[in-house]
Amino acid sequence: MSLHVDQIFLHALIVLLPIVFYQLGFTRSYRFHSKWKGKLLFALIVMLFLTMSFPVQMDSGFHFDVRIVPVIIATLYGGPMQGLIVIAAMFIYRTYLDQAGLLVSLLNYTIAFVLLVGLYRRYNELTLLRKNIFVSLIYWLIAGNRAFQLYNIEQHEYIDLYLLFTIIIWCTLLVVISFIENLNEQLALQKQIQRSEKMSVVSQLAASVAHEVRNPMTSIRGFMQLMYSDNNINDTQRKYIDISLEELDRVQLIINDYLSLAKPNTKIVQPINLSIEMEKVIELMRSYTNIQSVIIESNIQDQLFVKGNQGEIKQVLINLIKNGIEATGNNGRIQVNSFREDKWAVIEIIDNGKGMCKNQIDLLGTPFYSTKDLGTGVGLTISYQIIDLMKGKIEVESEVGKGTKFTIKLPICFPDKPSVQSDHITSLTG
Repeated sequence: MSLHVDQIFLHALIVLLPIVFYQLGFTRSYRFHSKWKGKLLFALIVMLFLTMSFPVQMDSGFHFDVRIVPVIIATLYGGPMQGLIVIAAMFIYRTYLDQAGLLVSLLNYTIAFVLLVGLYRRYNELTLLRKNIFVSLIYWLIAGNRAFQLYNIEQHEYIDLYLLFTIIIWCTLLVVISFIENLNEQLALQKQIQRSEKMSVVSQLAASVAHEVRNPMTSIRGFMQLMYSDNNINDTQRKYIDISLEELDRVQLIINDYLSLAKPNTKIVQPINLSIEMEKVIELMRSYTNIQSVIIESNIQDQLFVKGNQGEIKQVLINLIKNGIEATGNNGRIQVNSFREDKWAVIEIIDNGKGMCKNQIDLLGTPFYSTKDLGTGVGLTISYQIIDLMKGKIEVESEVGKGTKFTIKLPICFPDKPSVQSDHITSLTG
């Protein structure tokens, strides 16, 4: 019995050590955070091979290990593909070890994988407590199935030992989840600090430069307007002055965008009917879509209320829809959806444009970064800033050549006088 207890604690170390080394190595090299999933996968495969190589062995030949732990962690934190890689590695190594019960194991892990993939879709939105609860349910479901196998083959004397093993590994699994969640929080904090530092520098620079440039521009525009009214210039010269005035107006808009970066959000927030604002923005963008030969399809749920500033949320919607229209080019298509999902009001802006690679997605919202040839990147930076101040979040999914999907999630708010809910409003413009 003492030997078996030693083996159980050895397996607890097998679970913890790869994750601890992974966490220590990761926190010392934040600049390589884009490869964290690959490093996590390597740590989990090491864990898998160690636990399968040194199982808790019973006198009757029955043995058990913690191979389900790397499968759970890989699927929930690395994604379904990494979960499949770990399961494939497990069965390949199992074949090498010549272990029996292949079909039963295949059935068990297929069921477990389906459950994990179903949980993965909502996992990141759960609190740590709920994550622990759902992971525990899946783990004990699998552990209970193994205990039933022990009972079925009349190995009753090992059930107590297996229960001790299950409890210790379950506690270890919860510790591992805490490690990884802590690592994710550190990464998010690191990104937030870096972004805040950049925004602080950009805001100060934008405020000083924009004010200095605006004064001479006002003088230039005034003198050009005087020249335009002069009877001594010809039509060609007036045409050149018109072009110059248009470009000055464009510069003025860019300066206003830069000033928006420096200006703190001190406006009073209030409940906004997001559904109405979205309809207004789509109607506003209609002329622009007609010029670009782009179709906008919308599916807007009625009576979605969020708390914020009406002008700012409209600015965000215009920025993102305009970017989508410009990404699609002629004969493109934009899908704008809004609906409620739990405590969130969700806005989806989907285009079928040229799309972006992962590196481009990671840089979105960074000051002065733009995927457009003539873009400044300020519009998206302001949009991210506004959504962040509204305690919301922006998620981006994109694939080169297939289009991009922007998802905005804002906390639902309830007005003092609740309005009657209705079905969906479906419209086609463009």
